[in-house]
Amino acid sequence: MVRILRQEGVFSRLGWRLRPSETIRLDSIRIRGSKYLAVTRGGSQRLLALMRINLEGEEEETKLDYSGAIRMTIHQQRMKGLFEGLHKSGLPFLYITMMTPMKREEEEEGPAFEFDLVVGTWVDGKEKSLEASFTELEQRANVLAATLSVAIPNSSVRRLNRAGLSEFVNSLLLPGEPKLPQVGNASVVSSLETFEARNPMISRGGVSPEFYLPNSSESGRGGLLLGNVRTRGGQFHEFRLGVEDLRQHV
Repeated sequence: MVRILRQEGVFSRLGWRLRPSETIRLDSIRIRGSKYLAVTRGGSQRLLALMRINLEGEEEETKLDYSGAIRMTIHQQRMKGLFEGLHKSGLPFLYITMMTPMKREEEEEGPAFEFDLVVGTWVDGKEKSLEASFTELEQRANVLAATLSVAIPNSSVRRLNRAGLSEFVNSLLLPGEPKLPQVGNASVVSSLETFEARNPMISRGGVSPEFYLPNSSESGRGGLLLGNVRTRGGQFHEFRLGVEDLRQHV
């Protein structure tokens, strides 16, 4: 049983006085097939497949530099591509970030947060049709895992099985201080939800470009023609890969 309290707006405050709480009734939350979380009510159920994103640690940015701004912009575009791709695939998904500040002395350096990043998808169906739901959910989970691996390359995607699912649900739903599996500084945790096109490392007065546009000198001359640099405004110049760059970039 989950009780939700609400209090917002004039009509909500009136409703609050008449009915100060709402109750969401569930029959059970349990683990099925060792790797699916099943939430049931009546004869219906929702099966969820969850996976944890483990991020690589990053050095704290101590100054605003050009390369740092480019890295942030690239990351933003990857995250934007992730959500656009999931939208096009018609895949339902959830994105859960849990975060708690680490207890440390004021002058002490090191990780500032404990956090967990879990992403998942689900299938709704009848409890009687478990096998069909398992098959459909596994297909969705495979698409989600592959998309995450491309969108967040400096990370590992790990499926939550029995013990991991139990630990995550307990941390998310039960009272107490959760022990979260990852630690990071401000640079790490700021990358968890970088969905907007605005780049925080560039002046707030302007909006960052939708992608990084190589200028003519960066596009190479006399090398192998790969294509034309374009934006919505039209064609700008050829993009060539210098022969000497073949040792590094191919």
